[in-house]
Amino acid sequence: MTALSETLLPIEKEKTSSIFMDNYEVDTPSFGESSNFIILIPHTPFLSFGAKKTISKLQSFKEITSNWDSYGASKPSEKAINSAISFVKQLDKFNVRVYFTAPGQNGEIVTELKNNQKEVEVYFNPDGSNELYCYKKNDCVFEGKLTANWDKLIDFLK
Repeated sequence: MTALSETLLPIEKEKTSSIFMDNYEVDTPSFGESSNFIILIPHTPFLSFGAKKTISKLQSFKEITSNWDSYGASKPSEKAINSAISFVKQLDKFNVRVYFTAPGQNGEIVTELKNNQKEVEVYFNPDGSNELYCYKKNDCVFEGKLTANWDKLIDFLK
């Protein structure tokens, strides 16, 4: 496959799409010997350096094996890792950075956010569920499920 040209089209502020025009050699009679195709690739949101670094760290958790802490810890769940990665990408849209992330003993992933005297802990569990805890000066202000409290979380971090 040889890319003949690439054009970036602005779709929305900070979002772009790419169009590639390629020449494919195909063996099927319906297309003939060679045909040109235009492939539209949906926008890829820009990620900050901090988000990329956190995502890289989260992806490295996929290499961890059972008993990684020598106390019988479970291997980090791929579902939990992928949920945490999605969370980091969503946070990045609001310029919120993850302060800390680590695997937990039961296959979960924990992420922590900080903003002055406000702290947030989010646990991504192996079964796909999550737990959100928001603290101000060491006092738990609210807790619950991330999806049900997303707007409240973003407001809390401002």
